[in-house]
Amino acid sequence: MEKKFDKKFDGISKRFDNMEERFDKKFDSMKTTIRNLEERFDNVDKKLDLLVSLSPEAVMQHVNPAFVTSSQLEKKAVLEGGESTWSFLKLDDGTLLAVGSVHCGLYYGSMHPTLAFVNLPQLVVNLGVEKIGFLQPNKIQNPIPYKYDVMLVQLKQSKLPDMKSGSPQKYQTLAASSKKKIRRVAGMSNSGIVSGNNVVFNNDGGYYVFVEDFGDIGNSGTLMFGWDGDFNDAKPVGVYNGIFPVGDKKDTTSNRPFSFHGNRPRGVIVPLPNPKECTWFEPLFQKKTATDTTGSFPTTCTIFDRKGVRLCNIFHNEDSNPASCFLEDGEVQWPGVLLQFRDENEKMMYCGSMDTGSRRCN
Repeated sequence: MEKKFDKKFDGISKRFDNMEERFDKKFDSMKTTIRNLEERFDNVDKKLDLLVSLSPEAVMQHVNPAFVTSSQLEKKAVLEGGESTWSFLKLDDGTLLAVGSVHCGLYYGSMHPTLAFVNLPQLVVNLGVEKIGFLQPNKIQNPIPYKYDVMLVQLKQSKLPDMKSGSPQKYQTLAASSKKKIRRVAGMSNSGIVSGNNVVFNNDGGYYVFVEDFGDIGNSGTLMFGWDGDFNDAKPVGVYNGIFPVGDKKDTTSNRPFSFHGNRPRGVIVPLPNPKECTWFEPLFQKKTATDTTGSFPTTCTIFDRKGVRLCNIFHNEDSNPASCFLEDGEVQWPGVLLQFRDENEKMMYCGSMDTGSRRCN
């Protein structure tokens, strides 16, 4: 009887031992599975963190660019399309620059052959315009080749007033032959973030093209930043020129982009030029500096809109006040400055028209 009991007990013990061994193996397997899951979750977290760090919102928050917001005074110009986003950059010597698009700054055409009115935000005018630089001004025609559709405004003041936007970034130029890859681009405009991806450089035209996520033709002049890794790599690339809708043909005169397949629009970025390669013009302040002007004092220069309709006269005084444009009722103002070209070789043929006609500013 005792032997039978011992035998049964030994059998039960072995079964328990086997069960314990099986539970141990199962537990070890579960621990391995849990570790694998934890590693996978960690990888997912890292990827999410990377995605967040590469998002346009995160990059713009990190970069915190300084740009000009439109005032109520400029509302009419905004509605007319004559106002764009202007951003601030600083040269190595501390010189403050405002950067924007030529087709916005020269939105209003001049009826005088050697005078040009540059439409600027009131804040830029208030900071004092020292001089304005263009990359080969004699190339600025109708339509403007993308490569030349960027302008630099050197300001007299080196510090900005308190603004809602951030601080001026360091001025940098990226060589077309640069091996540094740009995967994403983003910029802060008056209407929000402009962003996109799949950035390529058009060697023939001298501009960047990207698949656009957010943007609008009214965001022209927005300072765009490019990066490949995390947001610490984000650097100024150039100014946003506008959207190039899918399916449009290439214009051989302006060297516009080729047609693209797909449904998403393409955005265009004009690279920041080397300031030393620009032609600079001082604004026309004093009456005696005008060698070829229209009208009598105060010096006037008639401007018109893109349809060729006369808008108003530009008045500039002797007291170093910048030129301003008033409607005849005196209620609407376009702030800006007058530029005078020294000879025909410097004169820009762009007269505020987006069409491809041959009409000139004379």
